[in-house]
Amino acid sequence: MKLHSILPIMILAHITAGSCAKMNSQKQAEVPFCGLLSTPGAFDQKKVLTRAIMSAGYHSVFAHDSKCQSTQGNDLSTEIAISDSVTPKNLQKKLSHYLKHHKNTDVVFEGVFSGKGGPYGADAARFRFVVDKLISVRGATDGADHQ
Repeated sequence: MKLHSILPIMILAHITAGSCAKMNSQKQAEVPFCGLLSTPGAFDQKKVLTRAIMSAGYHSVFAHDSKCQSTQGNDLSTEIAISDSVTPKNLQKKLSHYLKHHKNTDVVFEGVFSGKGGPYGADAARFRFVVDKLISVRGATDGADHQ
């Protein structure tokens, strides 16, 4: 095989390997939702990937997890704000549908967590999460939709 035949293959292999390495280094580890709430200062104003149940309240959307619930002495209320630029739009539409019909929704999402500076929103939540990326959205009885 001649060098000019091998060179394009070597270049393509180098580009592919570099792209894969970059994608792997950008992949964020999921932080348990209860971990965010138990150490809010460690994640304050940081972009975080997590999973929680979202529910529509009277004024706001809230996130919660059955493994860590608010008590009289420990407020874990977390307001969810969906960024105008949230992606992907098809999952945003699905989430909106579930919340509009007051269905609890299991969501894996990424965004900026505010662990200090509350209360947030009309319902005075202790924490706030501004969601800019939805990874999966599923209702109580259907399977997850992954992007």
